[in-house]
Amino acid sequence: SLTWVDYGIAETGSLMLASDSEDIRMATMLAKIHVAMLPIAKIRLNTEQIEAELDEILKNNSPSYTAFITGPSRTADIERVLAIGVHGPVELHLLLIKEMKS
Repeated sequence: SLTWVDYGIAETGSLMLASDSEDIRMATMLAKIHVAMLPIAKIRLNTEQIEAELDEILKNNSPSYTAFITGPSRTADIERVLAIGVHGPVELHLLLIKEMKS
C-alpha cells in the first residue's frame, strides 16, 4: 500500500497517521508492504510537539483511525518466538518528500 502520513516523530522513528477512511486503515493493516510518504516539514522532535493536533482529533465527534506506526508489525509468543507481519505489514518503507519551491 502507498499512503501519506501526517507526522513523523524523530525521537522514536514513529509515523502518525490520522484518517476516517476505512480504505486507509485496511491499506495499512492488510498489505504485505506499506510505503509511507511524509513531507519533511511534518517531522517533529517528539510527540509533545503534535499534542495540539492529537487534541483536535480527540475533540472531533466523528470516528477516526489514528495510528502510531514504528516499523513493520511484530509480535512474539510466550516462548519469545518473533513473528513479523502478523498484525500488519511485513515491510515498512518511508519516502521523505521535499517541498518543491515555485
